[in-house]
Amino acid sequence: MEEKVIIKDENQKFYDSDVAKKFELTKEMIQESQRIVDSDKDTIPKFWKEKYINESVKNWDKFYKRNNINFFLDRHWIEKEFEELIHSGNRANNNELLIEFGCGVGNSILPLLQISASLHFIGFDCSVRAVNLFEERWNKLLLSLGEHGTEVPEICKNYSSCLDNEKLNCQYLNGPLCPFNYCSNTINNKFDKNPINCENTNDESKNTFICKNNTKCNRLRTFVFDIVQGEIPDYICYPNMANYGLLIFVLSAIHPKYHQDVVNRCSKVLKPGAILLFRDYGRYDLAQLRFAKSSKSKIADNFYVRNDGTFAYYFTTDEIKTLFENAGFKVISNNYCLREVTNRKTNVSMKRVWIQSKFSKI
Repeated sequence: MEEKVIIKDENQKFYDSDVAKKFELTKEMIQESQRIVDSDKDTIPKFWKEKYINESVKNWDKFYKRNNINFFLDRHWIEKEFEELIHSGNRANNNELLIEFGCGVGNSILPLLQISASLHFIGFDCSVRAVNLFEERWNKLLLSLGEHGTEVPEICKNYSSCLDNEKLNCQYLNGPLCPFNYCSNTINNKFDKNPINCENTNDESKNTFICKNNTKCNRLRTFVFDIVQGEIPDYICYPNMANYGLLIFVLSAIHPKYHQDVVNRCSKVLKPGAILLFRDYGRYDLAQLRFAKSSKSKIADNFYVRNDGTFAYYFTTDEIKTLFENAGFKVISNNYCLREVTNRKTNVSMKRVWIQSKFSKI
């Protein structure tokens, strides 16, 4: 008798290859996976729970010190899954803004910067080291483009059109909290702030950074900020300002008691009608089953700590739907991504479970 399929991959844009193909979770597979998860009954001692939670940011800094930019691949799949970005980024005189909540070393934003002619980007992360590595990658990319004769301005438009937002007035831009006074638009001190006289400066040159060779390069701003600690500050992004958001493999790295607060904070800086793309780990992923079998990593139900002190939570689509609807989003799509990935060198097959969702702010 054929096993009943309970969960399947609804992504119509993914095509099987020799290294990755779709699979389906049957009722029997889910029951066995749940048995493995339920068998891991004991959590780690309270002392270690508190230590890992208190040192979570420090552990991410250690992670990036150890792995540099080499651990995660650039997410070129975003341009296929988030077509709205491509249409927006290629419009002339575009002043739309994307914010990534937890940008890491730029694995999402950097590929988008290179294929989008005019979309503006803000990224922040809790790890100082990650943000520094992100900036270094961007700097090297700009230098390599110049060396190869590529027109840098085609990729690096100035930020002035985005700053036409009435909330970002001259008083704010020249004030002590202005992000342009200290953010990553300065590339190894090769950028100078344009001298400003607000009464006499035209809109085109106002409030921009320029290279010493007069190449404007101001479509990217990065910041160090831990979204778990509080609301996103105005100096990073004003409420109701961003057109697009990315929350990719970030929520799972945060204790579940903060999940709703984090999603609420993401919602506040997005405009009504803004679209957010979400991807993260799904229930019964191979890694979760390994954690459960080890019986040494459980902090709470479906929440584990890795050997390096970083966290992993494994979601269901129902959990994600509830979190985002509670934060004022409506669901565009919310599906499991089931991929059986084969390591070419070892020929080992791994069943990975992710959730990919798209939401619109009401």
